[in-house]
Amino acid sequence: MSPTATTPTVLRFSVPISPVGKARARVFRNAKTGKSHAVTPQTTVAADEAIAWAYRGAHPGRTPHVGPVYLSVVAVCSIPKSWPKWQRVAAELGLYPHLTTPDFDNITKLVADSLCAVAYTEDSHITSGGTAKVYGTRPRIDVVMSLTQTPTRDSLMEIPSFVEAMRS
Repeated sequence: MSPTATTPTVLRFSVPISPVGKARARVFRNAKTGKSHAVTPQTTVAADEAIAWAYRGAHPGRTPHVGPVYLSVVAVCSIPKSWPKWQRVAAELGLYPHLTTPDFDNITKLVADSLCAVAYTEDSHITSGGTAKVYGTRPRIDVVMSLTQTPTRDSLMEIPSFVEAMRS
């Protein structure tokens, strides 16, 4: 790590809900007026609110971050009670992959959109991240964010390799 690299702020929180993915808004057309309107499914709205409240509860008073964000999401899904014992035990030990819905990209989208303007100013500031779907005995969504600052010219000038590259 360079001498001027800032230490990222790491924020963690859990959302005690069964993981769901972001569902598409349904568009309805009024036959009388000819106008269309979109309705977001209630499961998406409820999950969105739960994620935002869990963040606010874990990190009260924080203002939205301006700068690069690393977002890590772990969706812990419940183990089906109908499974045979060998499959339940394997799932609990992390030896059985979660291959059903919700899709990992829809989970990521839901979390990223839910935290926009709450934890960070723009979801376009998420520069990298990852999502995992696993089984567990306690369904939830675990979120870890690493918040850093955008480097300034002055801070970069303190890094010898940057100065060398600027001279060539």
